[in-house]
Amino acid sequence: SNAALGKLNDLSHVSIIDADIQLNNTKESKTWKLPKTSFHLKRKNSGFEFSLKLIPQQGAGSLTLNLDHHLGSSRIDTSLKFKNISFERLFESKGVSICSPQTEISTLDDFLNFLQCLDLPLNGRINLAFKPETYEIIDVKGDVILGQGSFDLSLAKLLPLPLQSGELSFSLTPEAFLLNKAS
Repeated sequence: SNAALGKLNDLSHVSIIDADIQLNNTKESKTWKLPKTSFHLKRKNSGFEFSLKLIPQQGAGSLTLNLDHHLGSSRIDTSLKFKNISFERLFESKGVSICSPQTEISTLDDFLNFLQCLDLPLNGRINLAFKPETYEIIDVKGDVILGQGSFDLSLAKLLPLPLQSGELSFSLTPEAFLLNKAS
């Protein structure tokens, strides 16, 4: 409880369901639209839980980001769950050149552009734990199944790479990277 929050101390849960979100970058004249977005924030005595679910423009898949933090803990646990999702169809963009020949990813726009080069349905989950003070990664585990599609390699000045299917299973700690399965 924080006296500065006043009546908000009684607020324990906020949800926004199936909202159409629009992000505008007026400096660079870019717009991102995130349709059917759901957001949940739940305050607990011991911390909070956060969830963000994105539904693509087309198709029936979803991408869900979950975050769980316990007060006094030296870590934040996150998970990213893919359910038949293709990043190419997740965002609607205006004024953004998709899969442009940039090789450096230094902004959020660059990262979102890169993700839209992936025309592959993904299923699976990636779990990540990090230190909230320094954002240092403690542990990452992932199991991702790639469906039929293509990866636009124009960033590397190559033709798109068609894929029938694939599977990745991996773990990462500050000490080691372990690739359990790649097919």
